[in-house]
Amino acid sequence: PVLGYAQVILSNGDGTFDIKAPLAVAAGYYHLVQAMRLDADALPDVVVSGAFSTTQQPGTVLSVFVNQGAGNFPANRSEFNTSPQ
Repeated sequence: PVLGYAQVILSNGDGTFDIKAPLAVAAGYYHLVQAMRLDADALPDVVVSGAFSTTQQPGTVLSVFVNQGAGNFPANRSEFNTSPQ
């Protein structure tokens, strides 16, 4: 599949930032990138919501990345197609 990318940039707390490796998401039109806790740990995970084309509703595809600690995310993602079949 064709991929797009989302970038994670973490604050170091001193006015500087740590740029992490980009997260590969399915190519398309993205509407929302949200950091939230999705599991039992206290680490924010990342969800990217979008659509594969301009004719699909926002949120048709969700790419989910679970934080592994220190702002590190796995190279693979969980992807969910929410469009009716």
